[in-house]
Amino acid sequence: MLKIVCVLLLISLVSCTKQKKEYGLGTVSLDNSDAISLVINKNANTSYGPDVDLSDENSKEVAPREVILSLNLYSTLYQSVAVIDLLKRLEKEGINISILGGNGFASLLLALYAKEKSITYLEWKLFDLQKNLIDLIPYSPDWRSYLENFLQTEFGELRLSDLKTLLLIPIIKNDEVTFNDSAKVRKIVLESMTVENRKNILFSPEDFTMLFQKYSSDIHINMTYLSSNPKILKLDGFRWGVLTKYLGRLKQIESNNILDSKDQLYLDKLISVSDIQKSFEQSNKNFVEKLKLKLDEWSQKNSTSSN
Repeated sequence: MLKIVCVLLLISLVSCTKQKKEYGLGTVSLDNSDAISLVINKNANTSYGPDVDLSDENSKEVAPREVILSLNLYSTLYQSVAVIDLLKRLEKEGINISILGGNGFASLLLALYAKEKSITYLEWKLFDLQKNLIDLIPYSPDWRSYLENFLQTEFGELRLSDLKTLLLIPIIKNDEVTFNDSAKVRKIVLESMTVENRKNILFSPEDFTMLFQKYSSDIHINMTYLSSNPKILKLDGFRWGVLTKYLGRLKQIESNNILDSKDQLYLDKLISVSDIQKSFEQSNKNFVEKLKLKLDEWSQKNSTSSN
């Protein structure tokens, strides 16, 4: 009887030992259909292991990127001064131009603005220019000589890519229109204002949209300031012929927005800067309103595609 009790006791002890070892295994059966809830403390502070972002990426709101807006101004000599009023209106509306482009006298105006990205700076420099250019004939040797000295003093060895706003000035190279964003400002602006230079875009104005898109422009605008019946007072001969032919070609560019003035202005006579701005202010106002609609459309489309 005592032997039977000892045997039963021994069997009981062996059974308990096996059961304890079986439950001591830290494993979870993957065949178990009941889900196991894991609670992770996102506020836990550990001094080891990589940082893990436990937030739901899908719940993050992605802000739409800022539109890259480019604007090219075809020069119409002194009527191009009206761009100052446009820049003021764009700044007031909070519209940023990422890339500027221009030729001729327009390239000089835009270079002065792009240098500091300041309308005030541009106006002060233009006041200086006006005093010295008012009695000179555009494109003449004296006119060119004064501007050459002005550009040297103003820009020195600065390149287009050094300006606070990227400025692109088109030139003709191997019979094709191209940009050189590493060109020295003083050199390329002067070349763009020299009628005798066969690289001058005056001889072959084109739609520059594709060129600007290579610089990642989302929305590009070609524009010109030109009164409905422009007059030429001082130019004659070869220079007169080049300019009039150029104006005719500008009107044929379908993408070109031609902004008209309420007055008939001379192209080659530099009058008061404020008077030029007033003549084109209604056209500038209408242009900005249309641009705002275009920017809103782009913003809505970009916001929708990012969601």
